[in-house]
Amino acid sequence: MPLVRRVFGAGNNWMHRTLTGRSAPGLFATTTPCLKTPTGRLDLKPGELVRVKSQLEIEATLDAKGYNRGLSFDPEEMAPYCGRTVRVRNSVTKIIDEVTGKMRYMKQPCITLEGVVCQSLYAKCRLNCPRAIASYWRELWLERVVVEQPVHGAPQTSSAPALVESVS
Repeated sequence: MPLVRRVFGAGNNWMHRTLTGRSAPGLFATTTPCLKTPTGRLDLKPGELVRVKSQLEIEATLDAKGYNRGLSFDPEEMAPYCGRTVRVRNSVTKIIDEVTGKMRYMKQPCITLEGVVCQSLYAKCRLNCPRAIASYWRELWLERVVVEQPVHGAPQTSSAPALVESVS
């Protein structure tokens, strides 16, 4: 059985990379989970530009179940945004649990990003879901993009113009 799984997995990854240009969704293909997940704060504000770290960098902050301090990283829906540069939409510190209807308060804020939503690409339970729910990101999974200030009337330039992409 392990041999069949290895062959099928390799074929699946090859086909997915050929058709989409990225590896098939999944966690811990080349990394191992953390025993104690790290934390980090950037104190991000709405409108700031951030770059989403690579999936490997994010995996290094996750436990065996794919969580960082209670927040999951969904490789099926969040991995396509890795490496992109986007704007911070807002910081979320409380949410309503849909199952219980109770307000949940977060010890650390989660960040939502402009145009970064669930696209229902892979998960069986979400196929063709029209809701386009915003993904929640840990600040640890993001890095601030510094934009240079204009010098004496010169046009404003970015320190990383090639990284800015449209997410729509």
